[in-house]
Amino acid sequence: MPDHGLRAPIVIESAELRLIELPLLKPFTISSGTMVTRVAPIVVLRGGGCEGYAEGVADVLPDYLPETIVSSMMMRDVLLPAFVGKHFANPQEIERSFRPWRDHQMAKATVEMAFWDLWSKVQGLPLWQVLGGTRSQIEVGVSLGIREIF
Repeated sequence: MPDHGLRAPIVIESAELRLIELPLLKPFTISSGTMVTRVAPIVVLRGGGCEGYAEGVADVLPDYLPETIVSSMMMRDVLLPAFVGKHFANPQEIERSFRPWRDHQMAKATVEMAFWDLWSKVQGLPLWQVLGGTRSQIEVGVSLGIREIF
């Protein structure tokens, strides 16, 4: 990834964990059940006059992914308070700060993603460019649930 130096380290002034619940347009069915809503943890980091956002991928139940919304609450109780007031010169420093805590990779990734978003905004650069992207469009995949075959 490109090394974009900052004029000064970012100080995390505040951090917030929100839980949102969104109804799905159509039920999503997999082998373990059907979802009609999506509950997601959202992290907001503030610093340098900007806000960085990230959506966590944990689910309510540990049926598809190993981490859950409940296990993601460690962000609110452990990770986020440890970062408020701290200085970070780059995203690699925030990743190194996770070393005292085992597991919770999805929760850690959510905090790190929010920092990448914040860091790129403070620099005035689009996130895709900070991450080393070179194309304006990329291919994406889709997750299909189980449906009735008529």
